Amino acid sequence: MKTLTRRSLGTVIILLVFASVSAAQQIDRLVDWQSVEPDLHAKVLKIIAITVNQTPITTGEPFSAAEVWLDKLTFRLRNVSDKTITRFQFGLAFPEMEDSSGNSAVFPFGYNDKPKSELRKSLSPESEVELTIPADTIAMLRMIMERRGKSQLTRANILPAVVTFADGSQFGGVSLRKD
Repeated sequence: MKTLTRRSLGTVIILLVFASVSAAQQIDRLVDWQSVEPDLHAKVLKIIAITVNQTPITTGEPFSAAEVWLDKLTFRLRNVSDKTITRFQFGLAFPEMEDSSGNSAVFPFGYNDKPKSELRKSLSPESEVELTIPADTIAMLRMIMERRGKSQLTRANILPAVVTFADGSQFGGVSLRKD
């Protein structure tokens, strides 16, 4: 009987250790809007969904995710303008990586922001596209984190976009909020 109790107790202890290690890997994260003054009335491009590892998240609300959450961060955007979009770019700011001047590290990325050989189809009105942070951007972010002594990030703020249309015109400071 004592052997069975010891085994049970040992099993419980092992399960508790694994549970605590697993729980330690999942911490609260937050994706929110950068506090800038974009043109909130421009109806051009909107983020209609954000997921981390295919789990929907809501801007401004904490969610639990593992350390590699930025690798799994996906934005679904819709062209809500009446023009075809050929290119756009927005950025993510990381407040936890402020420099000595108080400026956050900002990493831009977007749609068709690569060399012409890698261009994708233009986005006609009401078309949608999913974007993830490019692997080279993630690698650069991790390198800077290491230099600044950061082991992980818990916050990302979405910056306004710059959009280029098929007619060659551009629009900057575009809010990506769906409201």
